[in-house]
Amino acid sequence: MTRFPSLRARLILLVLLAIIPALGLILYTGLEQRRLATEEIQETAQRLARLVSNDQARIIQGTRQLLVGLSELPEVRTQNHRFCSALFADLLKLHSPYANLGAVEPNGKLFCSALPMTESVNVAPRAWFQGAIQTHDFSAGEYQINHVSRKATINFGYPVLGPGGQVQAVVFAAMNFAWLDQLAAQAQLPQGAVFVVVDRKGTILAHYPEPEKWIGKSAPVASVVESLRTHGAAVTEAASVDGISRLYGFTTLLGTRDTGGLYAGVGIPKDAAFAEADWILTRNLAGLGLAAVLALVSAWFGSDLFILRRVNALVAAARRLAVGNLGARTGLVHEEGELGNLARSFDEMAEALQKREEEIQGQREALLQREKLAAMGSLVAGVAHELNNPLSIVLGHADLLRESLGSGPVAEQAEAISRAAERCARIVRNFITLARQHPPEHQQTNLNRVVREAVELLAYPLRVDNVEVALDLATDLPILWADPHQLQQVVVNLVTNAHHAMRENPPPRRLTLTTRYDAARRMVSLEVADTGPGIPPEIRPRIFEPFFTTKPTGQGTGLGLSLCDRIIEGHGGTIRAESPPGEGAIFRVELPVEDAPEFQRETQVADGPPPVSGKIILVVDDEPAICRMLTEILVTEGHQVETAASGAVALAKLRERAYDLILCDIKMPELDGPSFYRELARDYPELSRRVIFITGDTLSPATLTFLEQSGAPTASKPFVLGELRQLVQRALAAS
Repeated sequence: MTRFPSLRARLILLVLLAIIPALGLILYTGLEQRRLATEEIQETAQRLARLVSNDQARIIQGTRQLLVGLSELPEVRTQNHRFCSALFADLLKLHSPYANLGAVEPNGKLFCSALPMTESVNVAPRAWFQGAIQTHDFSAGEYQINHVSRKATINFGYPVLGPGGQVQAVVFAAMNFAWLDQLAAQAQLPQGAVFVVVDRKGTILAHYPEPEKWIGKSAPVASVVESLRTHGAAVTEAASVDGISRLYGFTTLLGTRDTGGLYAGVGIPKDAAFAEADWILTRNLAGLGLAAVLALVSAWFGSDLFILRRVNALVAAARRLAVGNLGARTGLVHEEGELGNLARSFDEMAEALQKREEEIQGQREALLQREKLAAMGSLVAGVAHELNNPLSIVLGHADLLRESLGSGPVAEQAEAISRAAERCARIVRNFITLARQHPPEHQQTNLNRVVREAVELLAYPLRVDNVEVALDLATDLPILWADPHQLQQVVVNLVTNAHHAMRENPPPRRLTLTTRYDAARRMVSLEVADTGPGIPPEIRPRIFEPFFTTKPTGQGTGLGLSLCDRIIEGHGGTIRAESPPGEGAIFRVELPVEDAPEFQRETQVADGPPPVSGKIILVVDDEPAICRMLTEILVTEGHQVETAASGAVALAKLRERAYDLILCDIKMPELDGPSFYRELARDYPELSRRVIFITGDTLSPATLTFLEQSGAPTASKPFVLGELRQLVQRALAAS
């Protein structure tokens, strides 16, 4: 393309290239028009040939009947020359298709003729005569030029038989082609066209117009006769006997096989045959030439008006942008079309570059949010460890106080303390779940019960704001292998969000919770639908992001839905939000139905034996209050309990006496839980299988890895009294 550096020159070249297909199409159309004209000539020839064949068949049948009648005349049988010739002359006047009627002696000598005979004629060699003599039946000869009439004729003969079946004479009829003139006239041929019939030698037997001028002469198309014999039809271009160049279409004349073969043709002057096609071609070429000139002129001037000015504007804007002017714009209208789209794309690119700092700032904020989440994880790790110990003490003593009091106002107060402490423990666990991918504590869970309990927790605020709650819980819901506390937190968060959203709408306010079971997919679904304002489409993709909230500052943390997403994902399920226009928001949770692991089923079966008591248990924890609480709990179970403030102290005690079970904290001074366990496994391998770890540090990767590798049972702080007792009983029963 270096030969055409200018955009305008390239456009002109494109215009010229675009004309080439149109030129080819026009030339092809011209050739197609000529082909159609040729086919039309061929069809005309075939049409005339059919007319000729039909008339000829009719005339031949009439000739047979005529000759049969003539063979019975006495004048013929007696070979009366004078009376026979006079009678045949009268008959010839009545039958125009015939050139002559006559009779021949058995030796071939003509003795009777409708036309005057100037000389003696012998027809013995003729095919029609030999056929009548040999077959004693109607016979046809070849087309020929009659010696008497000097016209193109075909002779038909019929034998005159005597009483003994011998041939006494042969009557004949010479049929001419005058009737073909009428057929040609009826065909309404174009001006200058000719209709011609030739034999297989190319001799003209009939010609319209001016038959007397051309009959007997050789046709100029004798070269196509061989093709006619093979294919039955042919088209050729030749100069007629009158010197005019014509386009001929020939076809075989039906029913002429026995007569030597005739071919009917139509010749139309070449100029007339292709006149319309040539006129169309000339018109199209002229139109194309005019269009090409207009296109070139338009390309020359229009390229500057519609293309070059816009391209120059784009180039100028690009140069300004290249030197750092991020406010550079093309100034072009963003209309449809390539240049309009290019201008739009350029301006959008410039605008995007101009917003680069804002996007970088947004990325910095997103990174800051991630750092907040990471920092929250570290903070929660420390806070959880510090909170879990006092929460364990509060929960443990509240449960002990409740059990010792039995019933009454103080017992109810102890129950309230226990519920509040459990709620704090759940909050801590939820923060842990959000900060780390902590695996849920699976157990057999009834989702309907979880939903009812969550709704009961929020019944008062819902009732205060006139929110009608409808529960549509399926009765065929299977038991889930899940963490009921985490699922309850999901339901609480979804119900709370729906409650807050519906505050913006006037009553009635309706909240619907629906559970269903899809047996085919083995999936349990929970749907929480409200009649609030719904979720705007522009923020719907972000609602599960941590710290994303639409509430005013101080009214939301943006962690609720993110926590729900983490919990459901940890259970192998999905959560999604929908917001049909005018129908509020719908959150759909799907959880897989999984069977409890084999070891869990074995554990459940093992829960049956009676409680074990009277054992010696060592509690290892650096928190004296934890040690005292655990001691009190285990003593009430009938066990003897000793305590140690570190792993080192515990090892010293182990050298003095044996213990049936050890409850050990993870983080302790001097010798922590993992180090103590390794010493224990080395020196007291049997006792290493009777250790329960109690810890409030479930966020540390090192702690999680150690607990997983050791396989020892674990009680997470803060622990519930019943769960701790059950864990101790299982460990003692197993030992």
